Formats: sequence, C-alpha cells, structure tokens
Amino acid sequence: MKASYWRLVLLSALMWLLPFSLRVVFTTELAVETKNMSKEQTSIDPFEKTSLYLSKGDQYGAFLSIWKNNATVGIYNVLGGVLLGIGTILNLIMNGYITADILASIYTGGGLTIEQLAKLTLPHSIELLGIWMCSGIGLSIARFIFRYIKREAFPEVRELKRLLFYFIFGQVIILAAAWLEIYVSLKL
Repeated sequence: MKASYWRLVLLSALMWLLPFSLRVVFTTELAVETKNMSKEQTSIDPFEKTSLYLSKGDQYGAFLSIWKNNATVGIYNVLGGVLLGIGTILNLIMNGYITADILASIYTGGGLTIEQLAKLTLPHSIELLGIWMCSGIGLSIARFIFRYIKREAFPEVRELKRLLFYFIFGQVIILAAAWLEIYVSLKL
C-alpha cells in the first residue's frame, strides 16, 4: 500500500506538471483575457481576494484566503476519487494550468525577473506536495472502487487509516505553506 500510494502521488505530480509546463512554454502565445469577463460574474477569484486583503493590510485574512483555497483544492482531489479518479485528474490538470497562468501573468505583467518570481514563490511551494498527497488519496479511492467492482478485497482498516493520516498530513502542509506565503515570502 505504501509504495503504491507514493507512486500515485508521483503520478499526480506529473499530471499537474504537464499542463503547468505546457502553459509556461506557451506563455507568449496564450494570453488569457480576464478584463472582458461577463458583468454577471459575482464571485471574486482567490487571487483577487487575497490581493484585496493584502491591499488593506490584513495579513490574517490573506492567510485564511490562501489556506481555504488550497485546502479546498486538496479536498476536491480526494473527493474526485469517488468519480473513479476522473474528478481528481481533471482538477490536477486545471490547477496546474491555472497556477502557470497566474505565474505567467505576474511575470509578463508585473515586470518581475525569473529570479524574483522564484524568490517569491519557492519558499511556499510545498503546498504542491500537500495537494499531490490529496490527489494520491483520490486516486487510491478510485483504485479501491475498481478493486471492489472486480470483486477483489475491500481495503483493510489500516489502509484507510493510513490514507486518513496522509490527508491530515497533506492539509497540515497546505496550512504551513499558506503561513509561509503570507508571513515569510512577502517579506523577502
């Protein structure tokens, strides 16, 4: 179980990195236009919400915003396993692309160098490990469902306890990354 779980975490990382890498490579050709979004849009995206908190000097609100967003991504990745892993895979692909898009827009629009961008993002990029751990759980759930459909053994309680431990550990990593992003990275 341990080895196969970590293989699924690695597979999750690769599924996230593929769209991320493609978006980074095609940064100049693909410009995502956000200014012409429909007027009917009522919700603020998490990036804007965090920026709003920071512009008001509310670091704690920004911390909660980042943590809530990333924890939600992790939870969706776990729950995507119930849909035979399709939800997990789609969320990984979408999240990898969106992350690259945000970084690309900061790089092209913000006038930052690659070195400055790396300095701002690398200290708290451990959140990705937490998200990938949650994805590994989602893919493990899908594997359990497939095994059950094939009339193989249902997962043992110790396997489920281990996945619960990995989930809690992944969420703690996401929490720590949000704290690092607000209270460490922004001071660099």
